[in-house]
Amino acid sequence: MNELEDELSRITGLSRAERQSALRWFARQSEEARVRLMKDRFKLFRSLRAIKKLSKPTTLDYAAIVLAAKGNGFLAEKKYRSKRVPTARELEVIAARRAERARAQKRIPKKREKVARKWGVVVELRRQGISFAGIAKYLSREHQIKVTRQYVYRLYSEWELL
Repeated sequence: MNELEDELSRITGLSRAERQSALRWFARQSEEARVRLMKDRFKLFRSLRAIKKLSKPTTLDYAAIVLAAKGNGFLAEKKYRSKRVPTARELEVIAARRAERARAQKRIPKKREKVARKWGVVVELRRQGISFAGIAKYLSREHQIKVTRQYVYRLYSEWELL
């Protein structure tokens, strides 16, 4: 290890591989989360600068980014992937991060999208008195959309009874 790596390890408490992993975690976050992390980074940088007066500002800035990731969920996700059983709080943080990422990406499940394209057929079959199981079989047989009767019912309840 060189002098810079030693200093970064002392400041962050993470190895080189862990710092790289923290930055990859940072890159996977939504824009809103990254902005929040950058605000935290600025606060951490000011406090590090006050403590570590001899360190270069670029080193402190890098360490502040890593520490912001470390303090805002990186370690919780890392522990989740390890063999140790995560605490309820850690699981909540992980679930919130994943939900935030999904909202940011605004993904629509493919199956839901396929059913939405054939929704007029579903409504017409339901008006004819066909059961949800019959509609699911019809979608599978005629349109190659494999869904369960429960899924069709859930979408019908959501979209038709609004």
